[in-house]
Amino acid sequence: MYAKQNRSAVATPTLETVWSEKTNALGIHVFTVGPRLRIFGAERLAGRIMQLASEGGRDFIVDLSPTEDVDVRALAPLVGVAGELRERHGRLSIVLDPLLVIFQAEGLERLFEVAVTEEAAVARMSHSATTL
Repeated sequence: MYAKQNRSAVATPTLETVWSEKTNALGIHVFTVGPRLRIFGAERLAGRIMQLASEGGRDFIVDLSPTEDVDVRALAPLVGVAGELRERHGRLSIVLDPLLVIFQAEGLERLFEVAVTEEAAVARMSHSATTL
């Protein structure tokens, strides 16, 4: 027979993309991502954003400021979503502080509205909504 081994559980860091989701008082959907952004997680996140867009959501913020590790391939689904939202007269703003250098190096700040805090992204969206 097999002897049972007594193994202690060891916590291992997840490589999966994790996010929290909220909708603020202005109806802006905010996703806070961290500590990693990976391609499969970004695809799931993009799918969730498009689901909310199909239900009438228009303005979205993806907060990457707590993200410590970004797989550059994971940005492709967000680029796609930004384009689809523009076609629907929606917007996607990316919050990043430590990642700004990556976005500038790749020229991605031309594809997204970029802010360094969630509050700055909300202010920009609420200001432009009043001028439409």
